[in-house]
Formats: sequence, structure tokens, C-alpha cells
Amino acid sequence: MLAIMRALEEWRHHLQGAHSPVEIYTDHKNLEYFMTAKKLNRRQARWSLELANFDFTLTHKPGRTMGKADALSRRPDFEKGENDNEDIILIEPHHIQRVDVEIEDEGVRLMERIRAEKGVERVVKQRLLTKEREWSEENGLILWQNRVYVPPNRNLRKEIIHLHHNTKDSGHPGRYKTAELILRSYWWPRIHADVRQYVDSCDICQHTKTVRAKPHGMLAPNRIPGHPWQCISIDLIAELPTSRGYDAILVVVDRLTKMIRLIPTYTTLSSEGVARLF
Repeated sequence: MLAIMRALEEWRHHLQGAHSPVEIYTDHKNLEYFMTAKKLNRRQARWSLELANFDFTLTHKPGRTMGKADALSRRPDFEKGENDNEDIILIEPHHIQRVDVEIEDEGVRLMERIRAEKGVERVVKQRLLTKEREWSEENGLILWQNRVYVPPNRNLRKEIIHLHHNTKDSGHPGRYKTAELILRSYWWPRIHADVRQYVDSCDICQHTKTVRAKPHGMLAPNRIPGHPWQCISIDLIAELPTSRGYDAILVVVDRLTKMIRLIPTYTTLSSEGVARLF
């Protein structure tokens, strides 16, 4: 259908307003779909308006009988385009930044820092003493299910999360993907809570996060009162230190003059009591 629209556009000066109907031959049988009433999308609706300017008949012919059309579009002196995409580099080498070496060096440095840490959480010590199958010690490292246990050093754990969240190869994933990347090699208690807190406080993630709330409406400020005590606000300040038997204050403020009325009352004040004080 797009080919027909382009052909009519190219030869508009010959076809529009012709004395006899224009014959269009096509080997695309699915175009018969548009011969009946259909619900069109926006592009097809625009096409229908364009087609209304031409007097044409659409005839379907099988592809094997369209020799003349094929002779125009498949000339023997034209290249067939079979080998025109060989030996072509899609991404040039200068566009690639190697970060695997940096990550490897960072991993070695983290392992040295983990070995240097002496603090171990109590629950980890208990698991090591019971010699459970999931726990082991190798080369100065504590392993849980073949994952390196990270000692309770807040800066060290934060740096590991940063390495799996903020680097170029990680690309600021969400909390679950970040935790999954860390758990491939490291582990510590409450790791998911630490990752969630870090990701929720990431400034870049908050700036690029999709806003799913509906757009806020325009501000509608309150009308300015015409005279004092025409419009007031009431607020109850409760659970105060007891004074003369009272432990709450009902504050009434005039919006125009900002004059206030302070009424001593109780925290257990009911709606009937508020109406009585009002």
C-alpha cells in the first residue's frame, strides 16, 4: 500500500484528473483487505483522503505473471546487493571503552581490603563454629555458598554497591538487579536492605526515574476574607504536659488579621466537645 501511495504521489501530475480510470496492478493479494469497511488507523485514514483524489482500479495479478514490472525493477545490469554488507565494521574501535581491566583491578583491591578487616558479625561466627556446609574459609576469606562474606565495614559495603550500580558497565540498575549483581560474588546480612537504601538515595536514578503520578493541577489560592473572623483555621495541639488539669490546646486563627484564640482542653476531646468549644 505504501508503494501505491508513493507511485500516485510521484505521478500525481499525470494521474490526478485523468480522462480515464488509472489501472494499478499489484501482486499483493492482502490489499483486498481494504476493499471492505474497516476501522483505519491514522495513517490509513490519511491515505484514504489521498486516494479519494484519484480515479483508479486496483487489479490483483500473481507475481509470476508480472514480467513487465519485474523487468523494470530487476534489470540485469543492476547489482543485486548480495555481498554489499561484507567486511563492514559496525562499531569503530575508538567508540569502545575498556572497563573490564579497571573492574578486575578494583576486585583485587576489594579482596585485599576484605582480608584486612578483622570484624565479623556474631551470627557469622556462630555459623562458622557449627561448621555448616554452606560456610567455609579459604585464603583468609569467609565464604557463604561460594560468595565472599563482606565484614561489617559500612564504607567497604557501600563501595561494593557503588561498583555494581554506578559504573558504566552496570548502568544504574534497580534495587533487585543491583542486589543480583552483588550476590554473584559477595554476601553480607541485610544486603537487600542496604541496596534498597543506596538505590533509593541515588541522585541520578531519582532524576531519571519515570514519574507515574498524574500531572498536578494549577494552584487555586483561597480567596482573601472581606472582614475579620470571616474565615478561620482550627488546630488541636495535643499530648502536652499537664497544666491545671489540661493537656491540649485548641488554636483558632483568623486568616485575615492572624489574631488567635487559645482554648485549653483535653487530648481525648470528642467531636461534640470541639463543636461546644467552637
